[in-house]
Amino acid sequence: MRIVLFIAMFLFAPSALAAAGGATLYVSESCGSYTVGDTFPVSILVYTGGVPINAAEGVLNFTADSLEVEAISKDSSVFVLWTEEPSYSNRDGEIRFSGGVPNPGYTGSVGTILDIVFRVKDSGIAALDFSDARVLANDGKGTDILSGTGGASYTCVQKPAERAVLEEAERAGKMPGGGIVPFLVGIASIAAILAVSVAVYRWTNRKFPNPKL
Repeated sequence: MRIVLFIAMFLFAPSALAAAGGATLYVSESCGSYTVGDTFPVSILVYTGGVPINAAEGVLNFTADSLEVEAISKDSSVFVLWTEEPSYSNRDGEIRFSGGVPNPGYTGSVGTILDIVFRVKDSGIAALDFSDARVLANDGKGTDILSGTGGASYTCVQKPAERAVLEEAERAGKMPGGGIVPFLVGIASIAAILAVSVAVYRWTNRKFPNPKL
């Protein structure tokens, strides 16, 4: 009886462990405050709960009114196989991913799935949350061991008025850093200052003729 029990435990241990472990999908930055025009990085991470996994998929939704994706990268991902390339839609506010790794699966505790760069395009409260997500155990059965997800909430604010004015002036070519126009304006300003300085010097050092007595 003990031998039969041992064999049964050996055969069903992987799926039992997967069910007990519980994996989590979450993002690296769960909160923060950013200014319109800022960019910031976020990674999609998987916590395995100590169970080897061989695949994960899902959709990361973001507030499209306040955020837009500038880039996504799988270069540092623990996954090397992708049933479809990671993609995003700034119109719909979503990032889709579906990847995996061959046997024996990913055996680490926490792994990166995707790296994302967001840009703040308007003020407001921007949220990230997962939908249609799964994390599959490397148990030969594709057992879904996802037990939860962790999203994020960011406060996005407008630029201070002074900073916005300066940046607008620079874009218009009226401040240093705007290209040839500010360069020429600077040269003209220097020339005007020199001309005034010379005039003042000549005036203060002028010679008057001696009056006749």
